Amino acid sequence: MQRRRRVKSSSPDPGGAIGQRLRRLSEWALASCFTAAIGCGEELPGKLIAQLSPSSAPARLMPCPDLLLVAEPVHPDAELDYIGVIGGRNNHEAFRILLADYGEPCKSARDRDACLLAIEQAIQAPDCEGDVLSCKRNEPVLGRSPVIVTTSGDDVARHETVDTLRRVLGDVDTASEAVLFAQLHGLHAVCAAESSRMSNPGTLVQATERGWRVQSRWLNCGTGPEAEQIIELDRNGRSEGFEHNVDVGIGPCTWTARRPAGLQLRAAGTSREPIASFLARSAQLEAASVPAFLRLSRELSRLGAHALAAAARRSAHDELRHAVSMGRLAARYGAAPLQPMVAAARCGRTAYEIAQENAVEGCVRETFGALVAWQQSALAPDPSIARTMRTIAADETRHAELSWQVAGWIEPKLTATESKMLGRARAGALGQLQREIAMNPLPRSARAQLGLPSRSQQQVLLQRMAAVLGVG
Repeated sequence: MQRRRRVKSSSPDPGGAIGQRLRRLSEWALASCFTAAIGCGEELPGKLIAQLSPSSAPARLMPCPDLLLVAEPVHPDAELDYIGVIGGRNNHEAFRILLADYGEPCKSARDRDACLLAIEQAIQAPDCEGDVLSCKRNEPVLGRSPVIVTTSGDDVARHETVDTLRRVLGDVDTASEAVLFAQLHGLHAVCAAESSRMSNPGTLVQATERGWRVQSRWLNCGTGPEAEQIIELDRNGRSEGFEHNVDVGIGPCTWTARRPAGLQLRAAGTSREPIASFLARSAQLEAASVPAFLRLSRELSRLGAHALAAAARRSAHDELRHAVSMGRLAARYGAAPLQPMVAAARCGRTAYEIAQENAVEGCVRETFGALVAWQQSALAPDPSIARTMRTIAADETRHAELSWQVAGWIEPKLTATESKMLGRARAGALGQLQREIAMNPLPRSARAQLGLPSRSQQQVLLQRMAAVLGVG
């Protein structure tokens, strides 16, 4: 009999080890609820406006972030070998993602190895003095502004401010430079594919008499509601701040559910109270998890993973209970949630497609949601919310463990190229969560009533999860 070659999975051990790690994470999440508040400022800047200015200049749709500098090269004042945009204002390396680059690093350097090492050190240098737990900023930040690195000969420079970038690029005289400076101010540069159902998808750039006007529109929380940022820059790259920063739309982001492909969320009831909206949205997402797990169960059964398929079916029953419980809480606060709309699923997904959804929705989002639910169970002053979240947290922790077990079973079946793509998908899911945390518009008083940790506490929790589980 020919023995099949065992392929090492890129995921943690799907057996007892991952369960132990998840339990330790849950214990840490609970323990951290009773420590002093940590992290940076939370409030977002900006007044609301509706559209780009009525300038005679056309608004141009920019290419996706990873093609930005190739399709729209910059015009630096000084000769550069390379410019790279590395995403994420975060001290954990899992969030260091190359968003766009152009040229060849250290091309004209006399000591190329030393130059490349200097680039790595510039990327990994902390954004604040001290570790992330002691980082406190006075200015409002979105928590995700990029680091821009340039090389010229042996010189390597790291740019986090308008002034240092302007020394290299000079005046802002191209659309791509406008996007780079806008990102330093906190703009989320969007690929049009992220927001294809919207009238002005992606990132639009328009020349104005003063300089540039940059607008990004996307679907918040991955599926909705629509969100938008608009910022004006002068030709020196300076700005007075966002004129429009993240429309609340349907409601704030929630994470304790596995979202199926084709999900469309609808406005929940008529209540405008943030607590009621949050609970109603949570009930919709819990209901949407039912078809997600049932589909996963059918696909795992088709592929021969019958024990995992049975666990996915049990998870679907859990999610149905969660939807009922959250719906009752929403009703207590005055909201009547609608059922989510889920487009008909395409049959016969490949192993990679199943693995990608599992990595994003299960190993990242659902795992993080379970940790947040544990904290809600400890912090919520409403006993009904605390009891409900305690049950959901225990179930979601089992669902997270199932996700990692599915990953350990299916990922060894992928090709080397697919494994690399999956790693990028996981890193992208972490970055998306980081943005959602920073932009979540839920007021502080509502977060306190719901038992939700602060934005800064959630960012630290996300870092801890990434470090313990090796995600990124």
